Amino acid sequence: HKIEHQNAEDVILAMEKMRMEEVSGIAMVPLDEERVKREIDRFVEEFRIPVVTFTSDVEDTKRLCFVGQNGVQCGRAAAGLMGELTGGKGKVAVISGYSTNTSLIARKYPGIEIIGPEYCFEENGRAREITEGIFKDVPDLDGIYLTSHGEEGVCEAIAGAGKAGQVKMVANDFMGRNYELMREGFIHFLIGQDARIQGYEPVMILFRLLFNGEAPERAKIFT
Repeated sequence: HKIEHQNAEDVILAMEKMRMEEVSGIAMVPLDEERVKREIDRFVEEFRIPVVTFTSDVEDTKRLCFVGQNGVQCGRAAAGLMGELTGGKGKVAVISGYSTNTSLIARKYPGIEIIGPEYCFEENGRAREITEGIFKDVPDLDGIYLTSHGEEGVCEAIAGAGKAGQVKMVANDFMGRNYELMREGFIHFLIGQDARIQGYEPVMILFRLLFNGEAPERAKIFT
């Protein structure tokens, strides 16, 4: 199953549907909400269904392990890049996929004012709407740090506002149209996070556990 979700109820309903279909394991991008955390723990403890998280993590649960980027390292890299691009001052919007992602920009560069974060749930349409709204509220925006997918939507809004190259943009992932968007001058820096492994390894972790009895070596597998 591939489940798209935007709220806790969607996640819980999807997990319950999977349980009724007698799945043996779940790999999921969780929401950092108490109801979702309790449901993960219930699946692991009560139903003996192992859960692997990827892209976003909820450490304070019984999940088996997490596969994804080191959020702190990524935030530091983005902070340094955005600080260089803006001269360490100005207004920078943070657009994220889900509420578990954070930014360290303001901590490293106190001269930068953070706008947001806003959450696009990794959807291009939502990312475009958010960016257009930010431009209306903050016409003198200096930069955008996008921590998730939604790059095309953000770049469409930048193009529509006539701000290509003017608004500095840092994004993640060497995939999709990101190289093209970089060549066109919309994205200034990309931070790699190996999205292929994030999709592949959680399934293989569950496979090795269920078929071979092999538990993952670490609780966090950074990409």
